[in-house]
Amino acid sequence: MQKRKSVVVIGVFLVFLLTACYGQSNGENDQNKELSGVVSDTESESTDSEILAKKESEAESVAESESHTESETESQSEAGSETKSQSDAESETESQSEVESEAESESEAESETQEPDTQAPVIKGTKDITIYAGESVSYRKGVTATDDVDGKVDLSIDSSKVDRNTPGTYVVTYSAVDEAGNQAKKEITLTVLEKKVISEEDVIPLADKVIADVVPEGTSKYDTAYKLFRWCKKNLTYSYSAGDRSSVWAGAYEGLHDKTGDCFVYYATYEVLLTRAGIDNMKVARVDGETSHWWNLVNTGDGWYHCDTSPRSKDHPYTCFMQTDEQVAAYTESYPEKPNYYNFDSSLYPERATEIIYGD
Repeated sequence: MQKRKSVVVIGVFLVFLLTACYGQSNGENDQNKELSGVVSDTESESTDSEILAKKESEAESVAESESHTESETESQSEAGSETKSQSDAESETESQSEVESEAESESEAESETQEPDTQAPVIKGTKDITIYAGESVSYRKGVTATDDVDGKVDLSIDSSKVDRNTPGTYVVTYSAVDEAGNQAKKEITLTVLEKKVISEEDVIPLADKVIADVVPEGTSKYDTAYKLFRWCKKNLTYSYSAGDRSSVWAGAYEGLHDKTGDCFVYYATYEVLLTRAGIDNMKVARVDGETSHWWNLVNTGDGWYHCDTSPRSKDHPYTCFMQTDEQVAAYTESYPEKPNYYNFDSSLYPERATEIIYGD
């Protein structure tokens, strides 16, 4: 700008010199015109500067405005993002609450629609029982208790008023309770008759039927003894309650008729079966044991051997069929929990065979 003003001054000076040559008047007029031009140029230059400054100011204003707008936009965007996140979180919470509310409603609906359990269990298979004095009773045999909701339920039996050794009539109560507290009860009558004296007439028909069922015609004595041995093992159930030991017939009757009893019953049943099948046998009794025990000596033609049809402990399994003295002694030694298990007075019995014909 300063450089341009210097050029103007020099121009004015040249005009002044020309005017001096052609006359002062004309020079003055011309000078006035030139001065007017200089003023005009100066004003024009001033105007251009102002316009430029104004445009720069406007540009800065626009830039500031745009910057401010961008800042506001970013702030609005961030605020919008935060608002959206918050909205999404609230929406998710509301959705979860709705699901939980629906689940609770369904549960309440199911609870409201499910009918209460008012049906008592059903007890089936009960019947009146008649026994002779001293005989055992199986109250649970064939009796069940089931519920329409809980399925099989526990069965309780109250036989506290029963005296099996005294003839008379007694009430036995069966009861069952389901989880809802519904109770079922049934009563039966147990009749105890005067003790029956068992004789061979009561036992022989039972023994002959077993032999006819399990021993074919023409079977050897050894095989017959084994088949009858297996029948006793399979069909009799051991009972710790002592039965009638008054005679072999009484013991055999419990085995052949009731099919349950202690070791005396097992011995007596096998003895009667062997005798009816024509096989020599005799009773053997334990000596110096903690408890009493009986088994059989059997001779099928090869000498006397030990046979015991009563069950052995699962911890000490043993099949005592046609065993020598040495074999039963080995088992006794292996079973210290039951001292003298097969200990007997050998002098009371005929000489036993020594050849092993069954087992090791």
